[in-house]
Parts: sequence; C-alpha cells; structure tokens
Amino acid sequence: MNKNTIHASGTNKSDYIRFSLQVRVHDLMDPDYLSFRYKIYYNLNDIKQMKKKGIDVSDVEVFSK
Repeated sequence: MNKNTIHASGTNKSDYIRFSLQVRVHDLMDPDYLSFRYKIYYNLNDIKQMKKKGIDVSDVEVFSK
C-alpha cells in the first residue's frame, strides 16, 4: 500500500470509545522513501546493502564521528 493512500473507517454506533492503532513499515533504503529535505549520512554497512541492491552510491556521504 502506498503511504499516501486515503482510507477511513465507518461511524462508531456503539457507546464504547473506539481506539485505533497505526503502524507504518518502510524500507528505509528505498530512494522513494527518503526525503529530499534532509541530508542523510550512511554508515558503511548501509552502503554495502545499497550496493547489493544495485543502488548507485557514488554521491552518498559516509557518516563519521
């Protein structure tokens, strides 16, 4: 499911409070998920994982202390 999918539930017709829970799971390595507004630093393990997935890492900045 796309994270922008619009969804809703029906009217609560009971006398009880309705609770809801939202859980989101994202592939943080997916370039479509990463926001262009934030500068992202990767550790060497992340870069290895991206290379395995065939992602171009030529412009990736490595995190260092």
